[in-house]
Amino acid sequence: MINYFPIKPIQLAFLVLLLYYWCFSQALYCGCLLLVALLLLWKQYGFKRLGQVCLCLVGFAGLFLYQVQQANSAYRSAPSKLQHIQIIPDTLSVNGDLLSFRGKADGRTYQAFYRLSSENEQKWFKNLSQTVLLSGDIELAEATPQRNFGGFDYRTYLKHEGIYRMATVSEITEIKAVSSLTFVERLHEWRRQAIVSIQQHFPAPMQHYMTGLLFGYLDKSFAEMSDIYTSLGIIHLFALSGMQVGFFVGIFRTFFLRLGLRRDQVTVLQMPFSFVYAGLTGFSVSVIRSLLQAILAPFGIKRLDNLALTMLSLFLVMPSFLLTTGGVLSLAFAFILSLVQFDDLTRYSKIFAESIAISLGSLPLLIYFFSVFQPLSIVLTACFSFAFDVVLLPLLSLVFLLSPFVKLTFLNGLFVFLEQIIKVTKGMIGAPLVFGKPHLAILLLFFLILGILYDVYRRKKLALFLLAVVALLFFQTKHPLENEVTVVDVGQGDSLFLRDVTGKTLLIDVGGKVGFGKKEAWQECFSDSNAERTLIPYLKSRGVGKIDQLVLTHTEV
Repeated sequence: MINYFPIKPIQLAFLVLLLYYWCFSQALYCGCLLLVALLLLWKQYGFKRLGQVCLCLVGFAGLFLYQVQQANSAYRSAPSKLQHIQIIPDTLSVNGDLLSFRGKADGRTYQAFYRLSSENEQKWFKNLSQTVLLSGDIELAEATPQRNFGGFDYRTYLKHEGIYRMATVSEITEIKAVSSLTFVERLHEWRRQAIVSIQQHFPAPMQHYMTGLLFGYLDKSFAEMSDIYTSLGIIHLFALSGMQVGFFVGIFRTFFLRLGLRRDQVTVLQMPFSFVYAGLTGFSVSVIRSLLQAILAPFGIKRLDNLALTMLSLFLVMPSFLLTTGGVLSLAFAFILSLVQFDDLTRYSKIFAESIAISLGSLPLLIYFFSVFQPLSIVLTACFSFAFDVVLLPLLSLVFLLSPFVKLTFLNGLFVFLEQIIKVTKGMIGAPLVFGKPHLAILLLFFLILGILYDVYRRKKLALFLLAVVALLFFQTKHPLENEVTVVDVGQGDSLFLRDVTGKTLLIDVGGKVGFGKKEAWQECFSDSNAERTLIPYLKSRGVGKIDQLVLTHTEV
């Protein structure tokens, strides 16, 4: 297969990547980089190869532009009201008296919300494990766009998920079970049934680790621990990817090989198994990427060739995968692991070396998306990856398989102890470093320098010079040499942020959390303050880790 490519697959994948962002984001710099890359391709391979590559690119360009046109058309033609919506069961989430889910109506997907009216209704939806059709008064509206620099753009996020309107269910008049389901819809239902069964029969925190590591689902009640894992830089341990895929695919192949099937027969069976596993874990980008790589591996397609074919396949089956943070980071991690080689190391040394490579190689992307970095996450990832991979994943898999016969709830103490260790570690390490969000041009310069550094790391003087340039870019991102006055929309008014050229800061008002009336215990929601959603992301994007002076003009904060 590789021999039929006009150039190396990874080179073609890189060109398609530039074309992809040019078509979907209308980014001029991607078009310029693509033109430069094609000129270098002509110089290296000549007109014949260039023509063959251009034919491939024209095909992908047609596909991408068609997808963009379809998305824009769906966005413009979305209705203003619905009468029925079919719940996608494994997206159900109950947070106090707020129910959220994704649903389908007339071939479109919506993000829906409903305010629960009673505790009995809350319990019913918590235990709901089948696909149902809701009828009632359902209003549609656009999602909230980005309100501040560095803030979360919810509207764009949903658009990249193929969701163009939010649905608010003000009244439910009828709930009817749906019996005629497609196989994909059936997978969503099976996943929901597994999640509900775990939540009903296993105590917290054990249930969170079981649903998270086996099915890629974390409940809102896990929010506090999720914040701690995020602060330590190891929340990615819950993002299903190569670790879980390698574990389950390995068991699947070993089982059928021991039954006497040939390797080629097992490889064929692995394809439908991969589809079912992807459905049971929510069809996440990282899982599908890992499964595609696992399918290609038995055919002798390794490393960069494997990654390139996986990328090209994803462009066809999940066209929006690189428009999300998870998709970009998943591909970046896979690229780093495909590029570096640690095959000569022992298993545990390899885990540590891979953790260092991933953390340092993805650092520019991490600070671009999150503005913060925990330096000790390298060591923590290596340590806890071992615990999650070698201990928790096999253990939880066995517990789940045995759950119809015996509930091993006594193991909950192990997870209580684990969370105590995590909390103590958080107390000892403290908050991550705030670097700020680099400008896109600086991000590209980071990648260029890292690429050169990878090639010349043995030339110490040049490597030290490049590292010094990287450090200077980090410093410029965190400490921009300019005065700043910014008005930040915090939802209940505005907050005023001032910083002078020396880095001293002043903040006027922060935005609070407003409550309307007293709620019963079952109605209480896990929610962030306005500042955590609006002000703090902006400050982090500007490299601000602390405020020198704070002025509050009123007490409701």
